[in-house]
Amino acid sequence: MISPFGNANAISGMTWGFPAVSHFLGFVHALSRHAVRSEFGFNLNSCAIVCNQHQVHAHRENASEPFAFSLTRNPLTKKGKTAPIVEEGRMHLTVSLIIECNGVNRVTDELERAQSDFVKRLAERNKLAGGSITDIGSCYFTDEPHTKLLRRLLPGFILIDRSHYLEQ
Repeated sequence: MISPFGNANAISGMTWGFPAVSHFLGFVHALSRHAVRSEFGFNLNSCAIVCNQHQVHAHRENASEPFAFSLTRNPLTKKGKTAPIVEEGRMHLTVSLIIECNGVNRVTDELERAQSDFVKRLAERNKLAGGSITDIGSCYFTDEPHTKLLRRLLPGFILIDRSHYLEQ
C-alpha cells in the first residue's frame, strides 16, 4: 500500500522527524479488526514501513540556529483572546506499507481484487499518525520474496529494529 498523507505527527517520544512506529502498528491493528469482522474474514498482522518522501514543517532563521516547528495559530477562545500555542510537530510524508496478511482467499482474481479494494477503502477512512491519508496509489496481495518486493519500493528508507544495540 503506497500512500501520501499530510499533517502527521512528527514527534516520537524523545526524537522528532518521523512518526512513531506504534502509529503504524496501531493503524494496521485497526484495519485488521475491521477485516476480521468483514465478509472476507482475514487478518493483518505486522508491517514494514518504507518512507519514500518526507517534509517536516520546520524552519530556522539561519544555518547556526536550531530548527523550530512551523506552528499554526488556534482559533480564539470564548473570551476572544488568543489561545495558547501547543507545540506540535507536523509533517507531510509518503510511505509504502508492506502488511502481512493471513487468511486471504485467492481463489479467483475477482475475489482477490475485491479484498484488496476493501482494504484500500478501509485504509482511506482512517487516519495514520494523526494525519489524513490523501491518496492510496495501489493495494494488492503478493507472494513475492521480501527482497524483490523491497527493491520495487526504492527510493526510500526502511525503519529497522535495532534494539539489540541499546542492550549493549
